[in-house]
Amino acid sequence: MKDGLASQADWEAEVFGLRARVAELEEEARHREAALAESEAKYLSKDAQRELLRQRQELEAEVVAQTAALREANRQLEQDIAERQQIEAELRASEQRFRALIDATAEDIVVLLDGSFRMVIVNERMARGFGRTVDQVLGKRMGDLMPAAVAAHREDMARQVLSHGRPVRFEDQREGHWFDNNICPVIGPSGRPEGVAIFARDITRRKAMEEALAEAKEQAEQANAAKSRFLAAANHDLRQPLQAMSLLVGALSYTRIDEQARAIARDMQDTLTAMEGLLNALLDISKLDAGIVVPQEQDFLASVFLHQLRNQFKALAADRGVKIRLFCRNDPLHTDPDLLERILHNLISNAIRHTRHGRILVGCRRRGARLRIEVWDRGEGIAAAELGRIFEEFQQLGNPERSVRQGLGLGLAIAKRIAALLGLRLDVRSQVGRGSVFFVEVPLATSARAAKVKDPPPETGLPARNATVLVVEDDSQVLLATARLLRLWGYQPICARHAEEALALLKDTALRPAMALVDYRLPGTRNGVQFLDEMSLHLGPDIPSLLLTADTAPERLREARTSGYPLLHKPVTASALRQVLAGHAPEHRRAPASAPGSGKGSVPPAGGADAGRTDQTMQDQGASNAATDPRRHG
Repeated sequence: MKDGLASQADWEAEVFGLRARVAELEEEARHREAALAESEAKYLSKDAQRELLRQRQELEAEVVAQTAALREANRQLEQDIAERQQIEAELRASEQRFRALIDATAEDIVVLLDGSFRMVIVNERMARGFGRTVDQVLGKRMGDLMPAAVAAHREDMARQVLSHGRPVRFEDQREGHWFDNNICPVIGPSGRPEGVAIFARDITRRKAMEEALAEAKEQAEQANAAKSRFLAAANHDLRQPLQAMSLLVGALSYTRIDEQARAIARDMQDTLTAMEGLLNALLDISKLDAGIVVPQEQDFLASVFLHQLRNQFKALAADRGVKIRLFCRNDPLHTDPDLLERILHNLISNAIRHTRHGRILVGCRRRGARLRIEVWDRGEGIAAAELGRIFEEFQQLGNPERSVRQGLGLGLAIAKRIAALLGLRLDVRSQVGRGSVFFVEVPLATSARAAKVKDPPPETGLPARNATVLVVEDDSQVLLATARLLRLWGYQPICARHAEEALALLKDTALRPAMALVDYRLPGTRNGVQFLDEMSLHLGPDIPSLLLTADTAPERLREARTSGYPLLHKPVTASALRQVLAGHAPEHRRAPASAPGSGKGSVPPAGGADAGRTDQTMQDQGASNAATDPRRHG
């Protein structure tokens, strides 16, 4: 603005000079003209008169030119004055809008500092915060209004902004209040920062909410961890007595009892099977709620996976008079095979239960980058009004009496949650009187090489009678039941409650067992895997060994699975244990350990003990898990 005013003064001085010069020229011209006229009349010759006329014309032309220049300068001056007046009006309007804007920010503090960090513009919110008016604050430094440490820190930040010309943002605390500060450079005509603008907002309430949220999150995480510990403990502690009861009831079927007692034993076994199914369902839904189920995705072949899955249900389907037909592709899939097996286990067991005769179909269809696995049944079907509820918890169609033998109505709810965890689509189509088709869509593997899945091992005969079987189990009831059952089958059990006792027995008796059944969680310094490793060092690696566990903690299961020893989950039925003993000859020797980080490994072979699952893999266990599913339809 000062430059503009200086320029205006120069123009006015120049115009004044031009006007004075024109006046002088006009006066001189009049004098000359009068003199020339007089001379012309008295003294001058014709040549002199002509010269005088020429000079007068030149003088008149100069006067005309100077007059035109004066008029142009006057017009330019008037235009410049009008433009400057317009700019000044716009500037005043802009300042008024800026002032109205900063005063309208009731929440934010706005301060403009010059190069010496004095306040040249502040808003009402800022002045009010210090108990002052705007006029009382202008011209002061931050140190005049706030604690020295806070003021020094903010001036340091402002100095950085002036130095490098980039805004900075930081939080600080003053007199019990938290502020979110944003300092931006104010660029002058030179193109360099000549001041800074500070925008600050009181975030004390937000900070309090963040602290409360962090505390609530910590409490929730602690509660979730406590829940996870409870679930793991409850899972283990409940499975141990079920294991003992299952083996003792199974032992009855191998003793000489009358038909009435045998019927009672079968009823007891059915009740135990239902109880196990309910326990599995309740614990599964709790683990999913707690978020402790972590998928271990890998590539595997659909055909081998589905053939093994079908083999698990052959015995159950035959008991129901139903055949399972399988039509599948040999495409490689990519997901967690154990969790996918849990989903299909529910679907197939439901289909068997609700197909009264004939067959069920398990088939595959390509759907772009996914493979749809379908399970078709010939049950009574589901009404359209019920389809929306079929995947809800505790929903059972066709079971108004709520018979526990038909489960809690959690099977499909668990399957739906697992599908959501894996990012799979699980759905159903049904027609009353015709049956239903449940399907799950699984991503195809992008790699051309899918993980090899072991073929089911060939069946072998039982070990010779009087063969020695080492049993290491810390639960006295499970140990007693296992030993009693082994004796009924003609074996000689060697029993120990922990690894140290078992190693001492083997060393003292110099016995070489034909097989070892070892609980994973043992008291003392060694778990089951460590005991088997040490036993292999003393007796050699060719003794068939089997790990049993009632533990479902993910980290312990991964350790057990990656050890290379076959794994069974308690409760194990007597018939399942007999199948393991029947197949011990080489199938239950230690397999090569999985690669680090491989997680659960391959899908387990049907009827074998190398189970990469959280439920039992034996054929008779299919009947157990079938009892947990909610459907009473096709």
